This record gives sequence, C-alpha cells and structure tokens, in this order.
Amino acid sequence: MMRSSSGVLTAAVLVAAFALPEPLSPDAQSVQVEPPRIAVTMVYRGSALHVTAPVSAGASVAIVLQGEERDLALKRKGKVLGLIWMNVGDVSFEGVPDVYLLRTSAPFVDLAHPTVLRELGLGFGALGRGGAALDPDLLGELARLKARDHLWDVAEGTVTLEPAGDGVTMAVADFYLPAKAPPGEYSVRVYTFEEGVGSLAGETQVRVSRAGVAALITTLALHHGLLYGVLAVVVAAGAGLLTGVVFGLGGGKGH
Repeated sequence: MMRSSSGVLTAAVLVAAFALPEPLSPDAQSVQVEPPRIAVTMVYRGSALHVTAPVSAGASVAIVLQGEERDLALKRKGKVLGLIWMNVGDVSFEGVPDVYLLRTSAPFVDLAHPTVLRELGLGFGALGRGGAALDPDLLGELARLKARDHLWDVAEGTVTLEPAGDGVTMAVADFYLPAKAPPGEYSVRVYTFEEGVGSLAGETQVRVSRAGVAALITTLALHHGLLYGVLAVVVAAGAGLLTGVVFGLGGGKGH
C-alpha cells in the first residue's frame, strides 16, 4: 500500500512539473507591430509602422523590416566611345528584397563582427544570392537606386531601449513604408547582440494589400483583361470629352 501511494505521489509531482508554465523569457514573447495590416487605396501615400519587442536588458538590438525576395534584371549603363551614355549590358540580381529597412540601437559596425552580421543577413552586403548580387560594386549601385526611392535604408541609433523591469528591456523603433513598396508579406525581425554574439529574438509579419478601387483595378487587369481594356477605353474617351467641354466653355468666355 505504501509503495502504491509513493508511486501516485511521484506521478502527481511529474504531472505538476510538466503542467506548470515556465516563466517567459524575452525571446519567447511576441514582436508587436502597429498597424499589422496596411490597405493600399487610390489615395495611399505610404504608412508609418511602430515596432515594439521585449529583449534582454543590456543587449544591443537590430530590427529589420524586409519585403519579399525577387530576382531582378536591370540595364547597365556606360559610356560608348567615351561620349554617350547608353545601355551596355544586362545585370541580374538573385533573391534581393523589394524593401530592406534596418534600424539599430548602436552603430552597425559595433553590433558584432562583419561575419556574424553577414550570417544573420544584416546589412546591404548580405543581401542577394549568387551571380552579380555578390559583386560589391554592383550591389552598391543597386543599393543607391533603392535608397533613392526610400526602399532600402539603414538608420543607426534609432532603436530606443526602455527598461521594463525583471531583466527585460523594451526595444522600440519606427519605420516608414513608402508608397512605392509593393503589396505582399513583410517580415519584421528583431535581433539581439551580447558580447559579439547575435541571435534572432523574435519575428512577425505585416500584410500590405490593395483595397477598394485599387484592388478592383488589379483584379480586372490580372483576371479580366478584356473587360479591363474596354473600361480603360471608356474612361479615356470620357476624359477626352470632359476636356473638350471644359476647354470649349473656356473658349466661349474669351469671345
């Protein structure tokens, strides 16, 4: 009887041990993004995003907002006969993101060794895969083109670290997703660095999708080409008639 009671007690202790939830570490808590969904309408001019994430106190932080990766083909320009700028060839990049916005709490080079940063996919030099994407000069030209449209950007010292108690710090960063950023899934990744070691502390997604008239036009263009063409002709004709009426009225007032 004693042996049976002892066995039951042991089983109860084991069940309790597995049933009790373990305290959440900063890494186990979710990254919060506001807003989590963005609707692209006809009057859309871009959207501000606010990111917060709990991290270990004392750690440096890097937060990345990254779009979908695509293969990209561009024309390379050069001088012909030393006089005229013309297209002199094609340049292909494999697996480069539409958008790459990086925010850090400290100077980028102080986060970790360049090899560590590259392995984590941080920095322009770590983007792309294979082919011309590995050429630093060509990748630098691509980065300048993307930066001109505010699609690629690195802003150092823009992540704020706010003490939250119990060995946890709240990392806070703001992003601006420009109107040229295409619809799709965007990842928000939070990395922490301590003594040169970097790790992924949390990740979430932001969905950007067309809505209203913008969504209707896209659907027609992709799935109902004939109807889209007819409507385009009707709209163009209507715009032409309206222009004629306006200028006709203006001409009448001049006499």
